[in-house]
Amino acid sequence: MNLFLLTALCIALAAAWITDLMGLSMELGAFLAGVILGGTPYHHQVSADIRPFRDTLLGLFFIGMGSLVNLHELADLAVWVILIAVAIVVVKAIVIYVVVRFTRQANSEDAFKTGILLSQGGEFGFVLISIETNFNTIDDHVAQVMLGALMISMVISIMLVRFQKPLLELFKKLTERSTEGPALPKAPTNTATQLKDHVIICGFSRVGQRLARAVESEGFDYIAIDLDPLRIEQASLAGENIFYGDATQLDTLRHAGIAHAKALVITFTTPSSSVKKSLRLVQHVAPNLHVLVRAKNDALLEEYRQEGATEVVSEALESSLMLGSHLMLMLGVPKHRVMGWLLNIRKNRYDLLRGFFKGQDVETIESDENMREQLSSFFLPEGSFAVDRTLKELKLEDFSVIVTAIRRSGIRGAQPEPDTRLKSQDILVLYGTPENIERAEAKLIGNIT
Repeated sequence: MNLFLLTALCIALAAAWITDLMGLSMELGAFLAGVILGGTPYHHQVSADIRPFRDTLLGLFFIGMGSLVNLHELADLAVWVILIAVAIVVVKAIVIYVVVRFTRQANSEDAFKTGILLSQGGEFGFVLISIETNFNTIDDHVAQVMLGALMISMVISIMLVRFQKPLLELFKKLTERSTEGPALPKAPTNTATQLKDHVIICGFSRVGQRLARAVESEGFDYIAIDLDPLRIEQASLAGENIFYGDATQLDTLRHAGIAHAKALVITFTTPSSSVKKSLRLVQHVAPNLHVLVRAKNDALLEEYRQEGATEVVSEALESSLMLGSHLMLMLGVPKHRVMGWLLNIRKNRYDLLRGFFKGQDVETIESDENMREQLSSFFLPEGSFAVDRTLKELKLEDFSVIVTAIRRSGIRGAQPEPDTRLKSQDILVLYGTPENIERAEAKLIGNIT
């Protein structure tokens, strides 16, 4: 149980405790906590982490609600209970259909499906009835009728979902002669629920970001998963399709649309047990999906392949190949022979480099983080020095900083021209070292002339 999970549970328990102190229902507090957590960028991971608790507590909740039902009393009011349940389903389905169509979120068929899926009475209805009963604002007979109607509406919705296809065909026949214009297209979205043949990138570090640029340049959609909140915030501001989540959890992969994905790439390298866990999940859910894995060394090649990886790329191997090819070119070896050497090794799937003597690994990584170039998103506030000035006038290249993209009014434009004039509330994607980016941001604001 990690700190993230504990924080989510503490928020829910604290909200329930506060509403209880106020004389309200604890269920209401838990519901409000869920609304708050659901509005954060981390809602996918929260949903995946609390699922075991959710299933258990939800079962206890329905058991508690069922214990409040008086079957003998409902038997005398069965007709009213059924009529109210049917009314709930019908009215709610119609309202949802109208809202979806009015807001142009989907065409008629998808709006009809949405109405069917959400037509049942929700769990919050039980919470409201419980609160009203505690405060004696409704009669016990009315409460019994409403409880029974909500439960029956859930049963009816299950049957509607079961026969969704025949109902949809009937709906098409009834509406095919209507005077309605052509079906409205679905609104564009960057979530994975409506993506198809996209690429899932697990880990959005330098390697993941370069892969995203490559995929995007060829016209493919992608969605990235990462556990770094700061990176997600920066990337989201820049318009990247990314969300917070753990790629070693099944719910996270489902939120990323793994069932409709064309390929999945695992860019994180440590720990190897996490990579293997992700591979096992992919094999379980989508065994035919192409999976590319990044490995730290050659020793993991066979292990990852046995877990279901389509291909594994070793950092140590690729580094040695690049060093070897440059060395041979410096020694005067013809280019065609160097290319043949590279192709031969890759064709044999790294077999030529598996015979090294094993020794103690004493390699250390010594790098100055301030010298590593990176991407950073910068929000241009009103009254800044850079407002109404072009990129050419700002001369950010003097700080060794490049503006790789500008996001304006939700639209992202890559590789802006030097004559591009900046406006307030633009989001600039800057590329350079952290120190140089800091100096460039100071100039954009006006602290440096």
